[in-house]
Amino acid sequence: MVTVRLSDVERRLFATSCSTFSVCHGDGSPQKGMSLVAPTYATLVSQPSTEVPTRLRVVPGDPARSYLFEKISTDTPASGKRMPPDQPLDPAAIALVKAWIEQGARGD
Repeated sequence: MVTVRLSDVERRLFATSCSTFSVCHGDGSPQKGMSLVAPTYATLVSQPSTEVPTRLRVVPGDPARSYLFEKISTDTPASGKRMPPDQPLDPAAIALVKAWIEQGARGD
């Protein structure tokens, strides 16, 4: 099994689809208060979602309970739209996030 690091997710997904080219979760005024500009560990892991405060953004070891994973992999998440809006992620990017969470969502 290949170890997936948070830096892999940040570089291959967040920097290309969420924060750099898309201003949605960048430095300035990130939507829902969730910046996806590295480092992201403190923003994601075991932190409540602002959309659904009873859900954690990332539950280490459990993609099914991780709201971030739901938002990028489900057409009808618990609240709002699938992310990124109107341009679903490549299945390989979704698998990368899932593997990182399954492996314990460590911060590198």
